[in-house]
Amino acid sequence: MAARVSGWLRSFTRLKTVSDDTVLKSELQRCLSTFDLVTLGVGGTLGAGVYVVTGQVARNIAGPAVIFSFVIAAITSALAALCYAEFSSRVPRAGSAYTYCYVTVGELPAFVIGWNLILEYLIGTASIARSWSGYLDSIIGGVYINALKSRFPSMTGGFFAYPDFLAFFITLIAVTIIAIGVQKSSSTNIIFTTINLSVIIFIIVFGLFYVNVDNWLEQNGGFFPYGGGGVLAGAATCFYSFVGFDIIATTGEEADNPKKSIPAAIMISLAICCIAYIAISIVMTLMVPYYMLNENAAISVMFEQVGVPFVKYIVSVGAISGLSASLMGCIFPLPRIIYAMANDGLIFQFLARIHPKTKTPLIAVYLFGFIAALLAMLFSIEHLVEMMSIGTLLAYMLVSCCVLILRYRPDDEQCELQSPLIDDQKDLDTDSGVSTSSKATDERRKLQQTESSTDQSNSIEFLKMNRLQRYISSFRQLLTSKQSSAGPTAQTSRAVTTATMLIIVFSFCLFAVLIHGYEQLQQGNGWLIILAIIFTAILIFSILAVAFQPQSHVVIPFKAPFLPFMPILSIMANIYLMLMLQPVTWVRFVIWLTVGFAIYFFYGISHSHAQQGAGYEQLPQSAQDLISATSDQDNASD
Repeated sequence: MAARVSGWLRSFTRLKTVSDDTVLKSELQRCLSTFDLVTLGVGGTLGAGVYVVTGQVARNIAGPAVIFSFVIAAITSALAALCYAEFSSRVPRAGSAYTYCYVTVGELPAFVIGWNLILEYLIGTASIARSWSGYLDSIIGGVYINALKSRFPSMTGGFFAYPDFLAFFITLIAVTIIAIGVQKSSSTNIIFTTINLSVIIFIIVFGLFYVNVDNWLEQNGGFFPYGGGGVLAGAATCFYSFVGFDIIATTGEEADNPKKSIPAAIMISLAICCIAYIAISIVMTLMVPYYMLNENAAISVMFEQVGVPFVKYIVSVGAISGLSASLMGCIFPLPRIIYAMANDGLIFQFLARIHPKTKTPLIAVYLFGFIAALLAMLFSIEHLVEMMSIGTLLAYMLVSCCVLILRYRPDDEQCELQSPLIDDQKDLDTDSGVSTSSKATDERRKLQQTESSTDQSNSIEFLKMNRLQRYISSFRQLLTSKQSSAGPTAQTSRAVTTATMLIIVFSFCLFAVLIHGYEQLQQGNGWLIILAIIFTAILIFSILAVAFQPQSHVVIPFKAPFLPFMPILSIMANIYLMLMLQPVTWVRFVIWLTVGFAIYFFYGISHSHAQQGAGYEQLPQSAQDLISATSDQDNASD
C-alpha cells in the first residue's frame, strides 16, 4: 500500500520534457502568421466587453472613471500576458497553460489547469452564443425571445432557461468553421475582426462630434461619482473584458514561428484591446451622462439619445461581427487543449486523432462543440458566466508561478549546455557591438563547474534528510542565499519554490481577511488586525527571499521583465479576484474538479505517456534544453 501511494506521489510530480526532436514537430498544420495570431487574440477579446461591459460599469460602478478601471484591468492583464509571452517562447507547444504547467510544475497540477481550461472555453462558448442570439433579438425588437418564453413558460425563471435554438445552431455553425481547418477558420476570423474594428473606429470618430465636456463636470455627478472604491470595483469587472489573449498561447503547434510570433501577438493584441476600451469609454461618457447610459446596449442607445438613431444599425453590424469573432475565438482553443491532454494520455486518447485532410482534432472539435451548443441552448447567461472566470484566473496564477519557478531553476548538465549558451550570448553581444573576453568566459565556466560539483554533493546530502529536515533546510536557504552566486543551484531553486508556495498560501489568507473581514477591521477588531499584520509580514519576507536568489542566465527570445515582482503581483492579483467570486462558484468548481479527478485517477494516471518514460522525467528539466532544442530546429529550418 505504501509503495502504491509512493508511486502515485511520484506520478503527480513527473514532468514533461521537450526534446530537440519533438519541440517543433506536430501533426497540426503550421500556417499562422503573427498577423493571424493578433486577429485571433483581438477577435477573442473585443466582443461583449465593448458593447455591453463598458456601459454597465460606467452606469452602475465607476461612472466616467471607468477609463481608469480599464487602465487598471489592462495592467493586471498585462502581468499575466507577459508571463504567457515568456512561456510561449520557451515551450512552443499546443496546450497553453496546461503544457507550461506540465513542463515546470508536474503532471497533476497540469491536469487540474487543463481540466479547468476546458471548462472555461466550454462555458465561454455557450455564454457568447447566448449573447449573440440575445443581441440579434434586440435588433428585431424582442420578437424571438418573447416567442420562446410564451412557448416554454414552465422553463422561465428556473435553473434551466428557455431553449435557445438559435444559440444552439450558431454554435454548431462556428464549430463547423473551426473543424474545416485552421487556415480557413483564421480567414473567417480575420473578416469578422476587421468589421468589428472598423465599426469601433467609426464609433470613436463619429462620436467625437457629439461630445460634451459638461458630462464630466460636478453638476452631472463629476468624474468620480462612485469614488476610488468604484474605480477598483469596476476594474475587477473590466478585467474579464481582457480575457482572450490566452487563446494565442494555444497555437504553439500551428504558428509559423511560435517562439517570436506568439509573444509579439499576445502583447500587440492586448495593447489594441486596451486602446479600444479606453477610447470607447471616453467617447461614451462624454456623449451621454453616465447615469443615462443603457445597461444592455449602451452604444446603440447613446446615438439615439444624441439624435442620430441610424447609427445603431451600424453598431449592430459591429456587435454581431465582434460576438461572432469572440465565439470562434472561444471554440478555437478548446480542441487544442483537449488534443494536448489526450496526446499525453491524461484523458481519452481517441480525442487526439487528427483528421488527415483538415489537420484538426475532428472528434474533439465536434464532441465538445456539441456539448457547448447544448449548454448554450439550455442554460441562461447568468448561470454560465458564474463559472467562466475561475478557470481563467487559476490559469493566469499558475502560469505566473511557472515562470517564477523556471526562471530560478538551475540547468541540468551545465558543462554540456553552457557552450551553446555562451555562443548564443556571444552572437548577441557581437551584433550589439559588445566584445566578450574569452578570459572572463573561461573564469565564469570554471566557477559554474565548481558550483555544479558543490551543488551535486549538497543534493546528495539533501536526499538523505527526512521530510522535516528538508523543510528546515529550504527555510534556512531563504535566509542564507546570496545574489552574488553566478547562477541558480538546486538549493536556491528549492528556496524559490518554497517561497512561492508561501506567497500563494498567505496571499489567500491575507485577502480573505481583507475581503470578508473588512467591516470588522474598520471597527478595530484586534485579532483580525494582528492576523493581517502577520500575513503581510510573511508575504514581504517570502517576496524578498525570492528576490535574493540568483536567476538563470539562459538566453530566450522573450523574458518577462521586473522579476520576481511582476509575476508575484500577477499571482496576488489573480488570487484577489478569485476570492471576489461567489461561494456557489467555488462549489460548482469543486464538483467539476471531482469529475476531472475521477478521469485522472481511473484512466489518466495509468495511461499517461510518462509511464512509458519517453519524453518525460522525474527531475526538473533544464531551461537551456528547451532553448537549445528550439534554436537547433530553427537553424535547421533556415
